[in-house]
Amino acid sequence: MRSRTARSCSSRPASPAATWDDNVYEFYNMTVSEVVRDFLAAVDQIREINPKVRIVLSVSPVGIIATYEDRHVVVSNTAVKSILRAAADEVTRARPNIAYFPSYDLVNVSPNAGRFYRDDTRRINPHGIDRTMKMFFDHFTDKAREEEAIKALKVDVAAEAETSARIVCDEEAIESA
Repeated sequence: MRSRTARSCSSRPASPAATWDDNVYEFYNMTVSEVVRDFLAAVDQIREINPKVRIVLSVSPVGIIATYEDRHVVVSNTAVKSILRAAADEVTRARPNIAYFPSYDLVNVSPNAGRFYRDDTRRINPHGIDRTMKMFFDHFTDKAREEEAIKALKVDVAAEAETSARIVCDEEAIESA
């Protein structure tokens, strides 16, 4: 990692309270190969501690809301999601026992995109969250244990997501300022 460099795949520090000092930080979007290199190094360190760890990767379908690039945020969003998705594919091929959960892919596949996003076309609606989480539990948990756990916990994923959606992220705080 370069010194004095804030490495990012999306945008510069977005908090209204954060200060950007060009003498301390340099904006830099990582390439696919850099993301793969750094992620595999992290995996190797984690596995030194716990060789049996199981890792599940995912790319968030929630779009970025701001960019430091001199281009439209939609272009930056497509670029960073593509970088992360390609890197996830390389990482899962490079190391055993790393799985990819396709939350980004499920939400953005043509038939689902219009059904899974909210009106702001950035956040995922409760139906999209439910469908995506069902797919996750179907493929990444033991179904019998998962069904019992859901009955015992009575977790309402949509309600949890709605509560979480009320949390204002740094990017939204900037936009409303």
